[in-house]
Amino acid sequence: MILDTRTIVLSYIATDIACLAVMVLLWRQNRERISGTHLWVIYYIVSLFALILMILRGAIPDGASVILVNALFMAGTLIGYQALLRFAGEIRRQTFNYFILAAAILIHAYFTFGKPDVNARIFNLSAVLLVFFSQCAWFCLRGAPEAQRRLMWWPGLVFVLHILVSLCRMAAAVFAPHAQADLFQQNTTIALSVIAYQLLFVALTFALALMYNQRLDEEVRANEEKFELAFQSAPYTLVLSRLSDGKILAINDSFTRITGYSEADIRGKTAADLKLWVNEEDRAIVVRDLRETGTVFERKLLFRKKSGEIMTGLLSAKWITLQDEQCLLFSVNDITKQEKAEEEMRAAQVQWQKTFDATNDAIWLLDRDQRILRSNEAAQRLFAQQKEEMTGRFCWEIVHGTSAPTPECPILLARESLRRESMDLSIAGKWYLVTVDPILDKEERFAGAVHTMTDISERRQAQEEINHLNETLEQKIADQTRDLRDSQAALLNLVDDLNENAKNLTMINDSLEEVNRELASFSYSVSHDLRAPLRTIDGFSNALMEDYSDRLDAEGNKYLERIHHATQQMNRLIDDLLGLSRVMKSDFYRQDFNLSEVVREICADFHQQPSEGRPDLVIQDGIAVNADQRMMRIVMTNLLDNARKFAGKQERPRVEFGSFVQNGDTVLFVRDNGVGFNMAYVHKIFEPFERLHRADAFPGTGVGLATVQRVIQRHNGRIWAEAEEGKGAVFYFTLGDSKCQNR
Repeated sequence: MILDTRTIVLSYIATDIACLAVMVLLWRQNRERISGTHLWVIYYIVSLFALILMILRGAIPDGASVILVNALFMAGTLIGYQALLRFAGEIRRQTFNYFILAAAILIHAYFTFGKPDVNARIFNLSAVLLVFFSQCAWFCLRGAPEAQRRLMWWPGLVFVLHILVSLCRMAAAVFAPHAQADLFQQNTTIALSVIAYQLLFVALTFALALMYNQRLDEEVRANEEKFELAFQSAPYTLVLSRLSDGKILAINDSFTRITGYSEADIRGKTAADLKLWVNEEDRAIVVRDLRETGTVFERKLLFRKKSGEIMTGLLSAKWITLQDEQCLLFSVNDITKQEKAEEEMRAAQVQWQKTFDATNDAIWLLDRDQRILRSNEAAQRLFAQQKEEMTGRFCWEIVHGTSAPTPECPILLARESLRRESMDLSIAGKWYLVTVDPILDKEERFAGAVHTMTDISERRQAQEEINHLNETLEQKIADQTRDLRDSQAALLNLVDDLNENAKNLTMINDSLEEVNRELASFSYSVSHDLRAPLRTIDGFSNALMEDYSDRLDAEGNKYLERIHHATQQMNRLIDDLLGLSRVMKSDFYRQDFNLSEVVREICADFHQQPSEGRPDLVIQDGIAVNADQRMMRIVMTNLLDNARKFAGKQERPRVEFGSFVQNGDTVLFVRDNGVGFNMAYVHKIFEPFERLHRADAFPGTGVGLATVQRVIQRHNGRIWAEAEEGKGAVFYFTLGDSKCQNR
């Protein structure tokens, strides 16, 4: 049998147009709900364009009629695969498929212009379609999410048939090749393949329509389930009734729970049949208002439960249209308990007012501006005024008759202190205790007060009687005092014994003082023996400089200056060594004192220095320590003098003293912005006679920091330093088990 291929293609075009119309309708219905629907429209348009170019073969160049046609068929299939992904809510990269498409187009061009071969082109097209159809079939039947897979079964089956047709075309191209170059020459195999694709095209259209309709059906069912769930789960009673006859169509679980009526009880009945309305007049008014406005909102009415119990409910109602039928949807919020609670609250307020009025104390409730809000009957009796007369006025207007409160007014005091304040006040020959208790809001701010006036006239009289009794008691105490004097004489004898013991302690102290004097004499002898030759050298060098400097050359005068400088340096060294010795041997006594004040006293000497050596001082206030005050003065003098000395050459010298807490211990520090030092030699700075800078640049003996370290060690503390050349240094120290704190 010979089939006309051109006619089959023309019928294919007509079929494509019809299928395109179907997909356009599906797209218009589902474009807002389902993603990717527009891609199927594009797929059918691409296929239609390819078929039109195919029918024009021979009338247009082969590049359009062959390469472009087959490229459109392959690209359209890829667009359909993308539409399936979008339908299932997935996004996947198509890089591999794009590579296959590009390679297939190049192969097609080769077998069109380079080495024309119809069978090779058929095989290439079928192979690419096989790859794309296989992906579509796999995704529909196995790859899509399970919920979508049920909907995509029929399209998946159509793609399986596409795979079979593609395999058949590939087999025909290999085992039964087409000998003619013209597509439209009579060939049964080609014609049958076009018919097969046409039938599958129609089948795919119906499969897609079925897939989208099933999706819509499921969404409708899901929405109905959501509505039913929302309807049944509503916390308020919901009733749906028909407007035409008033019969109840549906109720929710809350209606059953609150009223006791089941669905079987209300089936085919109206609200009047069930006698839900306690007052039929209320029902008539609601119906009238609904006809006028269409809505009734939170109207408090009485309803009858199945048990006959009356409940109070807030009714809201609205006309709605369901399936072209006018219906009434109304809800009732059971506020019976709320109403009961409000009644109890009103009763409690009445009871509170009775209690408020029953007390004998005059009581006012004041607002935040000290104006009277409420008064009890005792206040009315005391000031002979009605509640209405006192409300809104200031209490001092009524009590004192003044336009402003008195200085001792407890209201003003309570507003400031936020606690109870009181005072005694005389009115009309009677004494009253005026008490003001502040009322605070959530933010602990003054929001009002309770002003109470209590009659204490009897209490005052009793107090006077007590005062009289106190005077009597004082007389008795005076008599007892004379008896105590006798006892005092006995105590004096005991004191004499204590004085004898004190004499013994004095003798011990005298012995200790003698030892200290011997040590002082020894220190003096050493100092004198060392200093005597130095003074001789210094004196003769001064005499030579004064009397013979003009006879000596420059070199001789330079030597004399060096001798003089060396003797002065030696004197300072002896003083520092003696100071170091005294630190190690002197008495040690801890006491509490303010170290910040000691530092200020030491720094006061800096102001006596020239302006270029006067640093900016930063001293932390209130640093209190428990230490030996005399020794700490030595420590701070050395540290501060070093800081001033090494920072003195800076443009703006700065010295800082402060403290901080580290690991539970208080660390004190002295910081300067001076020349600093190399941290590689930090281990030497506390050794005697060790210097990190030249003596001609920064004078000193090298003993000061060694003395500081010995003092800190006597306090069971530690000292360390941190520095950077050109950026200053910091000396940190602790005082062992001493108690340091900021006050």
